[in-house]
Amino acid sequence: RLSQVWRASPLAIFAVAPQPGQPDPGTLITAEAPIRARLQSYQPDRISIEVESDRATRATVAVAWSPKWHARLDGEALSLSRAADGLLELDLPAGTSMLTLHFRPDVWDRLGLAVSVLTLVGLILLAVQGRSSTPLYPSIQS
Repeated sequence: RLSQVWRASPLAIFAVAPQPGQPDPGTLITAEAPIRARLQSYQPDRISIEVESDRATRATVAVAWSPKWHARLDGEALSLSRAADGLLELDLPAGTSMLTLHFRPDVWDRLGLAVSVLTLVGLILLAVQGRSSTPLYPSIQS
């Protein structure tokens, strides 16, 4: 499944060939049944893949599972689960569909941001208060 594309000893680059009935590995998706797929767009927090299957199947997306990933299939919310290898797993219906994955912050991210902002404000207030209680140029005593 690997073919050498480039080599300059000791380094080499290999291309990965898809398994029979599966799309190119660059589409980031494989399934239990034969499928066709095309990566529509990729950003670190948003991925869109057009998928076509002759029958309903279970699919794996080559993205590390996190509860912050949310999926939509043709605009409808879709449940994601964690595959045995730690990747995203989902059910695909028969036919052509547009799968969109979106990584969104959760309540813990917002809480962390709030704590950080409050800490920064507190440190600034302490610095301002400390400056106002000590003279700018301390007097020299003999």
